[in-house]
Amino acid sequence: MGVSLKYLVEESDLVLVGIGEEWGFKLEYLNDPFVVKEIQDNKETASWLLPYIEYYYLNKINTDNRSENYKKLRNIIGEKEHFLISTVHDSLAIDAGFSVDRAVFPCGNFDYLQGIHNDTGRLYKIEDIPNFDSLMDQIEKLFAHEISIKDIVPIYLNDEQIIFNQKNIEIKGEIYNEQAYLENWQKYMDWLMTTMNRRLLILELGVGMNYPTVIRFPFEKLTYVNNRARMIRVHNKLYQLTKEISEKSQGVQMNSIDFIMQESDG
Repeated sequence: MGVSLKYLVEESDLVLVGIGEEWGFKLEYLNDPFVVKEIQDNKETASWLLPYIEYYYLNKINTDNRSENYKKLRNIIGEKEHFLISTVHDSLAIDAGFSVDRAVFPCGNFDYLQGIHNDTGRLYKIEDIPNFDSLMDQIEKLFAHEISIKDIVPIYLNDEQIIFNQKNIEIKGEIYNEQAYLENWQKYMDWLMTTMNRRLLILELGVGMNYPTVIRFPFEKLTYVNNRARMIRVHNKLYQLTKEISEKSQGVQMNSIDFIMQESDG
């Protein structure tokens, strides 16, 4: 970029941050060929298990650099008023210092679980699930190479399989229960109303095409209708901009995690 991200933040009144797939969980983070092969070989039948494995990774291993770079992103934004919207399922951004009241996760996270086909029923906390610790013990045995994924038994409660409350394109038959994020979604909508005709920096980091109607398309529209907005779109491949906003936006062809590392150190 011609100027630093820190400078753009300083020159803005507000900052809107969108976090996408590049910041999500990757199998390579496991650094365990046996477990990775087990997941790949059983992808169709054990897709429900991957969020539980990610939860185990976040709480027991967590050796990738995302947490560090969320902290760098938070430091770049500093005291500037901001809001964060993310389609990834972890809460690493919150752990790094982003406020729960100024963040929304419309695709869910690890705060709640749900029945796999229950889009309107009860949401459960982890402590509400009697067999949760047993499932974690099974995953630990998987990482110890003592069992196969096929040996792991799903959790059932009231005759329904229990999964994490996440919108997940990999899980066949899942019906996502949207109740958990709606309160913060309204806070997000209210906050957006305050941004019109103010110097708004829109920072889109690693947002692909899995859920383009959540961040990508709305960010383009917001940039278009707000004459004082500026958007920075960072993605390794999908960095392109629409013609309508090209004069007040910039696409950066770069992995967005590396971009934050670069801008923080620069």
